[in-house]
Amino acid sequence: MNLNAGKPYWAIPYLYIWGIQWMASSLLYYWWMLDPAGTIRAVLPWVALALSAAVAFARRRNKPQGAPAGGSAPTWRNVAIAGLCAAVVLALFLAVLLYAGVNASPLLYAELFRAFALAAFYAYTGWRFGRELVFLGIWLIALLVVVAGWYAGYAPIVLGVSEGASLIACAFILQLWRKTAGTLSLTAGSPGAGRN
Repeated sequence: MNLNAGKPYWAIPYLYIWGIQWMASSLLYYWWMLDPAGTIRAVLPWVALALSAAVAFARRRNKPQGAPAGGSAPTWRNVAIAGLCAAVVLALFLAVLLYAGVNASPLLYAELFRAFALAAFYAYTGWRFGRELVFLGIWLIALLVVVAGWYAGYAPIVLGVSEGASLIACAFILQLWRKTAGTLSLTAGSPGAGRN
């Protein structure tokens, strides 16, 4: 019995990398004195991309031929479904903004959309894999509503840091699931399993 099958454990290091990048970029936006020209903020995505490529290369190189990865990597079908879902979320978000006639800066639109898209991602993955991610999405939507309604000027810092922290929390949740699944599979195979 493989309890790890189908879980997105392969994404854990990427969630940590991009969560840290997202938080650092938002904090540097707020503390602009540390990076007045924006050079560090411009370099951070490239550093995260290089780290992601290094992780992918190391995994591909260290994985024996035919060995299970402890969770399935995405297929083209899953990527296409995720892309379609993202396009629907974008269309709905833009329709709501146009209907409401929200008059905000493009930076605010970007932060609101990123938070909304990330919350929708958590709801979808939580629906497929576990309710903890659904709760993470609900928390992000609640934060989005509060920030958009009453603290819109702080949206880049509050939502940016919260989105990055939620990626790190998602990675932590996946690690807990992997550890729990490993413990359950060990107990399921023991001679005393199933006895009271």
